[in-house]
Amino acid sequence: MGCSAEEENGRGLKTTIIKRQVLFQARPCVTPERQPGICSAIARCPQLMLDINRLRRSVCMQNLIVLGVCCPLIQILPVPATPASTPSNSSTETTTTEPTTQASISNSSSQQLTNMDFLTGIIESPPLHYISYSKPDSIVGYKPPFDNQPFDGSSSNSDLAGTCGIGGRNARVVGGHESYPGQWPWMAALFIVTARGKEYWCGGSLIDSLHILTAAHCLSDRRGYKYNARQIVVRLGENHLLHSDGNGMQEFSVTSLRPHPQFQRNGFYNDIGLVKLARPVKFSDYIQPVCLPSSRSSKSMVGKMATVVGWGAMSYGSRGTGSMQQVSMPIWDNKDCDSRYYQPITGNFVCAGYNEGGKDACQGDSGSPLMVPNNSREWTVVGIVSFGTKCASPGYPGVYTRVSEYIDWIRQNTH
Repeated sequence: MGCSAEEENGRGLKTTIIKRQVLFQARPCVTPERQPGICSAIARCPQLMLDINRLRRSVCMQNLIVLGVCCPLIQILPVPATPASTPSNSSTETTTTEPTTQASISNSSSQQLTNMDFLTGIIESPPLHYISYSKPDSIVGYKPPFDNQPFDGSSSNSDLAGTCGIGGRNARVVGGHESYPGQWPWMAALFIVTARGKEYWCGGSLIDSLHILTAAHCLSDRRGYKYNARQIVVRLGENHLLHSDGNGMQEFSVTSLRPHPQFQRNGFYNDIGLVKLARPVKFSDYIQPVCLPSSRSSKSMVGKMATVVGWGAMSYGSRGTGSMQQVSMPIWDNKDCDSRYYQPITGNFVCAGYNEGGKDACQGDSGSPLMVPNNSREWTVVGIVSFGTKCASPGYPGVYTRVSEYIDWIRQNTH
């Protein structure tokens, strides 16, 4: 997984694609009972499995990339003896007190606690893991109904540039593959500025001439400290991060970063944020805004095909290619999505993916848009990549922030 910007500064990172690495460090915490504890893997604190409410209240961050549980010091089990490995593609060592990957998920309802797996988050940097477990076969077999009818909800920002959500020619997606220049002209790449250059950090989407919509967790480091606006640079009109497309890419400094004031890193609730550019965008065929949904639209999207776009990894554990990727997948009913995770899936989330896996957002896609088209083929951003299992794991959809729940907040902070 990607390291934090602070860590990479000290290691001399020179490329724009972040090195993948997982760091496990013992971090102190306070339990719901106000006892001192260590934020650790669920396998080291199995007694929490006996009380689901206590388990949910005990969720903590082991570091930027791993969610854990706050286990009382007097109850924590020893670290497994499995040695940790160092990624072959990284020159830096991996400091670990636990293996980066535990036992794989089983579809059996009799799965033992020791087979609990930390399921890797969607994003490369900042990435996350969270705790999950297998459900009975009757649930795992769920397949959302397919509905290829276009989303016909009205847009709330269609007057911003005269139009919105107009992608390049044939802006349709059949399966996961590389995007071509201008296909998704609202895509924004957020970079962290370091002493050694710019490092790709997160995705985002242009919603007007001055604002980028992204995930709140993209606007802070692994400790939860908010970045300074001077640390972020935004690129628009770029299809490939490693070389110029020759399509009039525009780069912007930033004047403000605004994560949602109620964003909770433990649980990733209200995971939405805004980035304000230092100057207005010059719209072109390669740079256009995406449409926003109407405020709290009551129209169900369950079963509709949605598209996610980003510069993330092609598969779990791999590096990003630097090229923009796209994939389409069906939207799930939140009740079915909620049945897959300890993490409660509230109405502020939207889930999408194939039950059999194989297509999903992946590391590096954090903050990128989940979109649906209307009858006029105008694309609306309905979700923001937030978290999920190891990329495209069977039975586990990706989880996105539901944008329609935050339209009022977006309007208040962009006008």
